[in-house]
Amino acid sequence: MKHIDLKDGFTLFADFCIIIICALGIYLNSIKTDLPFKTKLLDSGTLVVSKSDNALLSPGDTITAIDGHSFSGWEEIEFYLDGKSINDDVTIASIENGNESSATIPLTSYYSFFNLIIMAVVGGSFLLIAIIVRNMAKENTSANILHWACLGLGIIITCTATTYVITSFGYGYFNRIFWLISYSFTPVLFTHFTTSFSNQHTPKIKGLLITLYTCSVIYASVLIYLFIKAGTDKNIVLIKSYVFFFDKFFRFFLIACILIAISICIYIYAKATDIEVRKRLQWLLMGFFVGPFCFAIFWVFPIIFTGSSLIPESLIIILLIAMPLSFSIAIVKYRMLDINFIINRSVVYTGILLGIVVLYAALSGVISLFVSGVNPLFPSAITAVAIAFLLQPVKTNIQKFVDKRFFRVEYDFRREQNRFLDDIKNTNDIKELAQKIVSQTDELIPVDKIGFFQLNTFDNRIRMISNNGWEFLKGRSLRFEEENLKTDLSVPVAVSDKVEPGLNVEAADTRVFKRWGMMLVFPIKSPSGLIHAFLALGLKKSGARFYKDDVDLLNTVSAAAALTIDRIKLQEDLIREHLEAERLEEINRLKSFFMQIITHDMNQPVTNIKIYSELLLNNVESLSEKFKKHVKKIHGENELLGRLINDILDYSMIEQNKKTYQILPTDINAVLTDAINSMQYKFTKEKQEIEFINKHKKIIIKADTVAIERAIINLLTNAVKYSGEGCKTTVSLITSENTVGVQVVDQGSGIPEKNLVDIFEPYTRITTETTKKTEGTGLGLAVVKHVMNAHCGRIEVKSKPGKGSTFTLWFPISNE
Repeated sequence: MKHIDLKDGFTLFADFCIIIICALGIYLNSIKTDLPFKTKLLDSGTLVVSKSDNALLSPGDTITAIDGHSFSGWEEIEFYLDGKSINDDVTIASIENGNESSATIPLTSYYSFFNLIIMAVVGGSFLLIAIIVRNMAKENTSANILHWACLGLGIIITCTATTYVITSFGYGYFNRIFWLISYSFTPVLFTHFTTSFSNQHTPKIKGLLITLYTCSVIYASVLIYLFIKAGTDKNIVLIKSYVFFFDKFFRFFLIACILIAISICIYIYAKATDIEVRKRLQWLLMGFFVGPFCFAIFWVFPIIFTGSSLIPESLIIILLIAMPLSFSIAIVKYRMLDINFIINRSVVYTGILLGIVVLYAALSGVISLFVSGVNPLFPSAITAVAIAFLLQPVKTNIQKFVDKRFFRVEYDFRREQNRFLDDIKNTNDIKELAQKIVSQTDELIPVDKIGFFQLNTFDNRIRMISNNGWEFLKGRSLRFEEENLKTDLSVPVAVSDKVEPGLNVEAADTRVFKRWGMMLVFPIKSPSGLIHAFLALGLKKSGARFYKDDVDLLNTVSAAAALTIDRIKLQEDLIREHLEAERLEEINRLKSFFMQIITHDMNQPVTNIKIYSELLLNNVESLSEKFKKHVKKIHGENELLGRLINDILDYSMIEQNKKTYQILPTDINAVLTDAINSMQYKFTKEKQEIEFINKHKKIIIKADTVAIERAIINLLTNAVKYSGEGCKTTVSLITSENTVGVQVVDQGSGIPEKNLVDIFEPYTRITTETTKKTEGTGLGLAVVKHVMNAHCGRIEVKSKPGKGSTFTLWFPISNE
């Protein structure tokens, strides 16, 4: 179960209680009473009927008293009626055309169903925003202050001056007290909220906040006292005192809080160097101007000076919701929407609207002077056509003015970012990528110089592959000395006075940068830390600094470019590997073909030598001892050459998958005897001994006689090749269940254990002092492996360096 601390528990409880208070406030507003006619206060101080649906009173009638009480404004009447219920009767004394009259009229509902819905939705929105913002940023001071301020606004909207005569325990009085407390403290909370965006809370600001909170306590106390006295005593003098204090003192305090908050916001914005703080403050300013500022201009000031508002209460309530929404965005996600885009478009269309009004009035007046006496619709038609032609250039000029003078951003950040990323993603060549980045960047952010410089990792030099304005660097290269850098190039490097303060950039060596005309450089660095290139920019043609949107956009572009270069290089490596594999495959094919042709051509003379040497050996009686020795040597060497040729020919057939075997019942004993006899010359020549241990007369296996004889000969060849003079090789037949093994044990140099898995690979030779002196193709054991696989057999190897090796070829015994 998640732990909830005391502070969170109190906040949750307070939120729940305030939701209940707001719900009861909506109910109390639903039974708030009003007269069945509207009044207005004339400059003379006379209260007259302005609109009436009651047959007893007509517009223009002067109201002299209600229930015998004389009132001087609708707020006094409203307070008095808040102490009554719907359908209660009140006596209205009036004067109509100089005649005094009196009428008893039942009271009606103050708010329509539509107004109640607006209150519930807007008030509920404030409560929801308060809860969401705090939950999303619990540790944020601004979020906590905004939480209580929004709760206060929710109470102000839903409990606004409700009826106070309700229920036996007088909850209506408590509801009005909650409303007065919220009305007194909420403006100060919003002022406090504004100061929370400053990193420096000066004694003046702290003193100001203490003063404002003290004033709130005083105002709330005085208003509550006057309300209770006026509400319980029904004393008209006290009611007038309450309304007078509320109008003439408290509302000025409210306006003062709004102006102070806006002034503090503007002051902090002017002093702020952190771009994130400035963005958040822009959201605050927009919220203040749409919400409280409009509230003061259209509601508070008109009531103070004229006695009535300029716009309906429901509309002012809707306008107020802009404030917590914009404040919430400032805290939680200040870049959720592009504030500059919103504001400058608002300025554009406001300017157009005002321009249309002025143009219409001016053009209508001018045209009327020249076309008097004709149909009055004619000047209006001509004016409309003229404005239609003028509208687009007016809009364009205002837009450019706002962008240039106030926001200095002439592109849609998100749209251009997406367009950049799409173009980069679909690029498959580094030079094409560089050209795209240079051309699109120069189009969006015009600069006097821009270049894309690629780093060649082979010679560690930087070369320009695309540019605009750096033509003098074409064909030149610069050595990249990363070891001398003072930065790891994880962020852009910039001349400090050419970028907006507060951006995450590394300060450049101004002397070096300005010598080359560079103001801002973005390293294009892969996630693995490998630097591929640099995007360098010179001065902005407008003379302005590089702003956060510029740096954010090009940071994103640089990161995407690095990933794209990684992908392009990987693709190039794969293509090279594929071409290399094809080249090696072709070489292998040619090699196999060459070996097949050569061995085939060599096989014929070797066979002829063998035939003639055997003929000579069959007639040894006619030969001298010396000549007989030479003939035997010729015959033996020819046998060795024949075996070598056969190995090459066999493996050539294996590589081409053309090697076949003729499997027949075979006596392994006889095959082994023939193989040993064939190798006898080689052992005698190397002054080594070979011993055949045979305890079995006849063992039948299914095999290709020639193939397994060559396999055994290859093992014996290795044994004699890697053994020294006087060594002995033992060959024996061993059986195990249904298998028979040909075991060859030598006293050679042995094989390291780490190399045992590689010895059956073709052209593999273990590098030792012994093998360096020994010739061979590295194909013998590869052929043995293929033969054993074809015969469903297996090979066992045991070896230790300096202790010799034991190879065992295991064959299944045939039961036929």
